[in-house]
Amino acid sequence: MAVVLGVGVASPAPPARFMPDLGRAADRVWFAAQLFHAGKVERIVLSGAVDSRIGELSEVESMRIFIRDLGVPDAAIHLESTSINTRQNADHVAHLLNDWGIDRLLLVTSALHMPRAMRQFEAQGLIVFPAATDHEAVDAAWDIRKLLPDSESLDGSDRAIKEWIGLWLGK
Repeated sequence: MAVVLGVGVASPAPPARFMPDLGRAADRVWFAAQLFHAGKVERIVLSGAVDSRIGELSEVESMRIFIRDLGVPDAAIHLESTSINTRQNADHVAHLLNDWGIDRLLLVTSALHMPRAMRQFEAQGLIVFPAATDHEAVDAAWDIRKLLPDSESLDGSDRAIKEWIGLWLGK
């Protein structure tokens, strides 16, 4: 069983955009599809709610469009579309897994988000195996231009601060 946490995949918005818009964390869905095709998991739970900032469909509906395009059949896809934060992801998925008699899962989320997400899922009594994606700390050649401010660095700081606040608040 793999659980994929919401990735900010924006819903289709015709006539300008007929397919979901894949954000920077969409490789979570791609990685879950790889796990399925490799025979590591038989079912995938997509978890996330409607976020009016990114469209009218729930995140999981947009994620389902993408994961089906990656060859995962509907029978293997399960949606949890009511949670709006990591604590709720864990709580709602735990109830679903409990109904199925499952107590362990592969948790697919970003490396930055993994410590907080694991804490929330383990607090639900689940055995969690991390399957991190979106690794940002990678080896790269040093370049003096990295000392200059840029929007990507600002975005990275924003995401790190969000994780720290989430850990502090327990969400």
